[in-house]
Amino acid sequence: MLSVNGVKIYIDIYYEPLGIAFECDGYVFHAELITRDRFSFERMRIRSMAMKGITYIPFSYDELEKKTEACQAHLYMLFGRFESNANTTAFMDLKVQERELLRYMNRLDRKFGTQEAAECLKCCTKASRKILRALADKQLIHPLGSGTRRHHYYELTDQAREIIQMIR
Repeated sequence: MLSVNGVKIYIDIYYEPLGIAFECDGYVFHAELITRDRFSFERMRIRSMAMKGITYIPFSYDELEKKTEACQAHLYMLFGRFESNANTTAFMDLKVQERELLRYMNRLDRKFGTQEAAECLKCCTKASRKILRALADKQLIHPLGSGTRRHHYYELTDQAREIIQMIR
């Protein structure tokens, strides 16, 4: 990639879907025998990656060689963080009224009706039904009862609870 100064820089491994740069630094080349200019260049590389939105994850060669399981654990934790960010993104993709209604329903932790939804959102029941229908279409709530056209009570789905838990 090109740095912000226009200098070509290299990354050991770049995982594009998550924008992560993995580096393996050997002690001799990256620490023991490094010059001041090379040290400054390495810092510029890291800043350039940060400015391009790339997450920089360095490992030492010794770590990879001697503590493989610990390095793997760090990667699992890192990927887990990005997975939870996907849930945050899913939550933020909802309309504001949908998000607020999900938060409200999660606090209630019981079935809720269209009238309660209207009171929470400070709107008429017709508007709250439209929002509830949209949430049901997104499989974040499901209607209770056996009716097929009009539902009076709903509850959160497990998917909605997971999304809400991830944003806390």
